[in-house]
Amino acid sequence: MYKKNIYMLLLLCIAMVSGCQRVDHRTEPVVMAPEHTMPAVDVPPKPDREDTYQEKSVKPPFRPAVPEEDKASLLYHAKLDLLRMLICSDEQVQLSSETYNSDEMLQKAMEHFTDIGFRVIDGSPCPDYSSSGQILSAVANQRDVDMYVLLKAKARFVHEDGGFYSYEADGRGKVAQISDKELLTTKSTLVRGKRALNEQQAAESALEKCGEELAKKLSDEILRKSARGALLRRISVDGLDRAEYVDYVRLGLQKKLGVQSVTLKSWDKDTGRAILWVRLDASVKENLAA
Repeated sequence: MYKKNIYMLLLLCIAMVSGCQRVDHRTEPVVMAPEHTMPAVDVPPKPDREDTYQEKSVKPPFRPAVPEEDKASLLYHAKLDLLRMLICSDEQVQLSSETYNSDEMLQKAMEHFTDIGFRVIDGSPCPDYSSSGQILSAVANQRDVDMYVLLKAKARFVHEDGGFYSYEADGRGKVAQISDKELLTTKSTLVRGKRALNEQQAAESALEKCGEELAKKLSDEILRKSARGALLRRISVDGLDRAEYVDYVRLGLQKKLGVQSVTLKSWDKDTGRAILWVRLDASVKENLAA
C-alpha cells in the first residue's frame, strides 16, 4: 500500500512538471492594428508655395497637413478603411509631335490611397471629371462606391537645355460624394517634373509628381474632415405604403449612433419606395440595414 502511494505521488509530480513546461505555440497576429493617434487638427491647410501671388511649377517640398506617419492610424480608427473609393483621371500629354492620354497620375494616386489603407476599386466604368450627380449616383449604385477621387491634368513643354527636356503638369483634383453634386474637397497644383533626355519621360515624370501631390492633398482633407460626419449615403427602403411608416424609418435612422442627419429625398406611395440621404460617420456604414 505504501509503495502504491509513492508510485501515485511520483506520477502526479511528473504530470505537474510536464504541465509547467508546456509551451504556448500561439503566434502573434501577422497584421497588427496601428496604434491610436490624436485626431487630425481641423484647421484650413496653409499655402504650399512661398510666393502666394505667383504660381510656379518649381516649388519647395510639399508640406502635408497631416503627418505621413499618422495617416494610417487616423484612417483605421475613423473606420475610413471601410469605404470603397473609385479613383478616375483625365490626363493628357502634349509632346512636340503628338498628343496622347496617359495614366501616370492615376497610378501614383492609387498607390498613395492604397498605401495608407483605403479600399480602392479598379476597373470601369469610371466617371469623367465633370460628370453630373446623376452619373455619379448611377455608377455608385452599380459598383457599390462610397466616394470618388476625380483627377484632371495636362503635361506641357517648358524648355530644352543641352538635350534635356523639362515638362510641367497643371492638375486639379476633387473628392466627390456619390450624388447631389456635393464636394468634400477640391485642390489644384502646378508642378515641374524631372529633366530627361527623352521627351516622353520628362512629360510623364511631371504627371507622376502631380498625381502624388494631389493625392496627398486630397487624403489630408478626407482625414481632416472625417470626424464631421461628412459621408453621404443613399438609402432605398421598400414596402412603405403609408407616410407614417416613412417617418418611422427616418426617425429610427436619426437615433442611430454616428448618424448626423437624415433627409427624405423622395417617396412614391404607389411603389412604396422611399429614398433617404443619410449623413454619417464611416463606422456606421456596415450596420445601416439594422
